[in-house]
Amino acid sequence: MTTCKNELCGLMKKAQKEPIFIKRHGNTCGVILGFKNEDDALDWQLENDPRFLKAIAKRRKGKSIPFAEVYD
Repeated sequence: MTTCKNELCGLMKKAQKEPIFIKRHGNTCGVILGFKNEDDALDWQLENDPRFLKAIAKRRKGKSIPFAEVYD
């Protein structure tokens, strides 16, 4: 277990600098992303939240969205 923990810690440090792609049988099947801080993690969450992206797209069309509708 200690070996696994140490290896994972090393991968997370490396992932803070660049994404680490995981391959199975030569095909990419996953990725490890590291964040330098909480703000980076929050930015990533928002950038990948379909509800947030939908709200942005709707706003760009010129329609306003009540705050409660975005985060219900």
